[in-house]
Amino acid sequence: MKNYYSIPITQRPLYRRWRQIRQTIFNPNDGSYPNIGGRGIGIYWDNYGDFEDYILAHLGPPEDSSSKLNRIDQDRDYEPGNLRWARQIEVSQNTKQNINVRFRKETHSISEWLRRNGVLFTTYYSRLRRGWSQLEALGLKPAPSRRKSARK
Repeated sequence: MKNYYSIPITQRPLYRRWRQIRQTIFNPNDGSYPNIGGRGIGIYWDNYGDFEDYILAHLGPPEDSSSKLNRIDQDRDYEPGNLRWARQIEVSQNTKQNINVRFRKETHSISEWLRRNGVLFTTYYSRLRRGWSQLEALGLKPAPSRRKSARK
């Protein structure tokens, strides 16, 4: 296996991520700019060498090729203490668009609750349309009986 530092800088996955981050922060023509640079999100490191040194020293190399560099708090900069390696599902769960639901001292996005409870999104949506509460539709509370009581 090649030594990491024997790979030219421009071919290192971390360098490509560094370039991508800078595009989303500084280039108004980048598709992600409105959600990153346009919101005032910045980057702590002025040069790639310092960025690479920090990442490798504090986070280590990514666990595998599918790991993504992710900001923990989406309202803070790319800065020390606010970065982690994450799987794609974690990255997807950590966006401003997610709606979080709190139930019994746990907070998760709707998609995470659905995944945990084995409920399909189409089922969740159908339940909401039939008047179920959000917690019932997510499978977090038993739905009240919808049967009509028999009268004599």
